[in-house]
Amino acid sequence: MVIFCPGRYPSALVQVKAGRLKALGIAGAQRSSFAPEIPTVTEGGVPYVSEQFWGLAAPGKTPPDIVNHLSETLRKALQAPQLREQFAREGGEPVPMTQEEFAKYVLADVNRWRQIVKDIGLKLE
Repeated sequence: MVIFCPGRYPSALVQVKAGRLKALGIAGAQRSSFAPEIPTVTEGGVPYVSEQFWGLAAPGKTPPDIVNHLSETLRKALQAPQLREQFAREGGEPVPMTQEEFAKYVLADVNRWRQIVKDIGLKLE
């Protein structure tokens, strides 16, 4: 049995498709296009999401025209079949976002994990 985490499951999926493992769910917020038949763990009643993500960041004082150029270049690159295939080999599904969308996503992820740490009572030492 395995719970998939987006960005980390190509080898596990091979084992599931071969019948050696039973997938209980995918730990992402949405079902994966690689295995749409496997529900999320949230669908199974466990309110849990754990996603690996990649992003491009620049120093805070980077001029907007440079940030916009980088963003547009990355957006175009993510449309290239070769890059999409490489992401797929790694278990990743590119989801292009605007700067604002990505900032909101990262902040939500930080806040989600902050709440988990608080809920289970972890303390920094």
